Amino acid sequence: MKKLLRIAAATLLAFGWLIISPEGAHSDDPLTVAAQEIQDLNSSIDDLGYKDKFISLIEEAEDKYALAVSAKETQTQSSASYDNSLVLKATAGEQKASAQTAVDGQTAVVATALTNKNNAQDALDVANINLSTQSGSITDITTEDFNNNSINNGRQNWPAGALSIFIVGSIDSNGNSVGTEVAITSTNNGGYFYGSDQVPSNDYTNPPALHLKLPSQTLAFRVANWSEGAVTQVKFSVYAKNGDATAMVRHTDGTTYNFTIQENVNSNYPGYVHQEVLDALPGKQIHEIYFWANDDWYVIDNVIIKTIIGSAPSQELSDAVASAQAVYDNKLSIYNQEVSILNGYNQTLTNKTTEAENASLNVVTALQNKNNAINAYDQAINNVNSAIDDAWRYYDEQSQRELNAAMAQAAANAAANQPKPEPSPEPKPTVEPEKPKPSDPPTDKPEPKPTEEPKPEPTDKPKPEEPKPEPTDKPKPEEPKPTPAPSPEPKPEPTPEPPVEPTPEPKPEPKPEPKPEPGPRPAENPWKTPDVVIKDEVLAALVPEKGTGTSEDLSGVIANLTSRDNKLVVLSPEQVTAVSQTLRALASEAKQEVARDLGIKPSEVAQIAEQMKSNPAVAAAFVEFAERSGDAGDTPMPFTLADATTEVQTEAFLADPLGAVFEVDVTELLSNFSELGMDMTDDQREKAQEVVVPVIIVSQIAGAMIRRNK
Repeated sequence: MKKLLRIAAATLLAFGWLIISPEGAHSDDPLTVAAQEIQDLNSSIDDLGYKDKFISLIEEAEDKYALAVSAKETQTQSSASYDNSLVLKATAGEQKASAQTAVDGQTAVVATALTNKNNAQDALDVANINLSTQSGSITDITTEDFNNNSINNGRQNWPAGALSIFIVGSIDSNGNSVGTEVAITSTNNGGYFYGSDQVPSNDYTNPPALHLKLPSQTLAFRVANWSEGAVTQVKFSVYAKNGDATAMVRHTDGTTYNFTIQENVNSNYPGYVHQEVLDALPGKQIHEIYFWANDDWYVIDNVIIKTIIGSAPSQELSDAVASAQAVYDNKLSIYNQEVSILNGYNQTLTNKTTEAENASLNVVTALQNKNNAINAYDQAINNVNSAIDDAWRYYDEQSQRELNAAMAQAAANAAANQPKPEPSPEPKPTVEPEKPKPSDPPTDKPEPKPTEEPKPEPTDKPKPEEPKPEPTDKPKPEEPKPTPAPSPEPKPEPTPEPPVEPTPEPKPEPKPEPKPEPGPRPAENPWKTPDVVIKDEVLAALVPEKGTGTSEDLSGVIANLTSRDNKLVVLSPEQVTAVSQTLRALASEAKQEVARDLGIKPSEVAQIAEQMKSNPAVAAAFVEFAERSGDAGDTPMPFTLADATTEVQTEAFLADPLGAVFEVDVTELLSNFSELGMDMTDDQREKAQEVVVPVIIVSQIAGAMIRRNK
């Protein structure tokens, strides 16, 4: 069994490349390879007799191939999406960096604008100080708190800072009030009055104040300005103002500016009270404050007027203040502009930062999708390859089943068409009837009778008398075919060898033979190939005389056949003849020793000597036997010459597998099946039985593979 496994393994290794390397699969693309495989499968359908299962497996492979194609498209799309996400991420990163650069640059610009604004503020402060300190001290004069329920109305030659409150009749084109001026009293007039008896429901606890209750006309505060004093600031308290209200400051030179009375009915102003502070523009004096009609009821109290007492400021200082104010206003405007730009850049940076972060997240998602698509495609390829493998596996198994059936049928047909090997049973009935007729022999079995006859065989001449019982059957015992039946007993058979070859050589062989196999051998001459003349004198001198050879003589001849580096060269006919003659010339003891080493019988040494003359594999195996046996090491079964011959033949096959396979003629092999092994040793015959069927199978598979790959 071990030998069979060894031969089967060698066979599979020899032909494996035909199965796993089909022609046409040159592309590295798995889909292309799979498509070619499926095409090869379809081309192999007609190789089978039963096709339904094979076709079903091919259709399954085609379905999985379609899924693999779809998975490939998804992989391509996801890879493109991933590449695009990388581009978008890079773009977003560049845009974010650009926005950051803009913010950094604008931050520096804003810092410069802020410095310029602060410098202008400092210059304006200096100009105001110069202006305010030129004419004496500054005095705060509280001119009205409405405690006496009266105000300085209708007075002439008021002192500087005196306050007059009235309803404006009309205003001319220059902004001056004209027409009738109506004084304010405790009686509601046009929505204006002063007092404490009509305070809103959330009672104002302070002393009486000026009420503006849904006023429908314009109210004016007028302050006095003389050469000895100039009003530069007016303050007043506001209570319960709902919503903003617009008012206006008018200077003595007619210039004006608007201001807003802030809403204070909210949590930012405890008690709903706040103070409005109105400053004269640089170099100017406040003349009037106008309160426009308003849909609200609120209260004004504690009017404070700041007046500069002394000579009027010089025009030069006033101009200096005006110039400093203009510079400040310009720097303030520039600063506000640059801050606005910076705010825009910061917003852009925020947007681009968000886009860059989203782009990074998109890359992660796209990479995950790409990896998933790659895994799905790889799985799809594995599935289609698995389906293809299943189809090929079934193809090989079904081919083997059909091949086995065909081989069995071919063997049966060959056996039916071989009448010649059939006569073997005929000698049995012919021999049996002959034995009962000559009753003179003793009661021994029929087999010993022919063994005893050899003694009178020299008297074969008087055999004309014997034809009387059966003249036609008598010559048949001389044929080799009838003898195999009585061959079980070895001892009586050595006598037929002398008629085959009268040389004395076969005589010593029967003595050491425990169980000779004389069956077919006596009838055939084993020496079919004549010896070649050995012209090499050195080699010829090494061949011993017949019957005198030793194992040392054989070793000397083999040593002469190898090169200096102990590598065997190709054996020439002369060398093969030298080895053959040396084997035949061995003494009986040497033959027994050689037979034990080779795993054969001593009587088979001569057969090996003859075989190697016509079979180079046997010759090479014999010469290399010692080396190959050593390489084999310890094995469960002894390593024999037949094993070495198989190795040599396998190596020759691997060197030219197709040539070796197609040299096998299956038809001739089956037709001569009954004659196989007639010229072999027992061990060779056993190994041949192990090899012959695998060789037939392999040759058929190889032929099918070649057809499939065409």
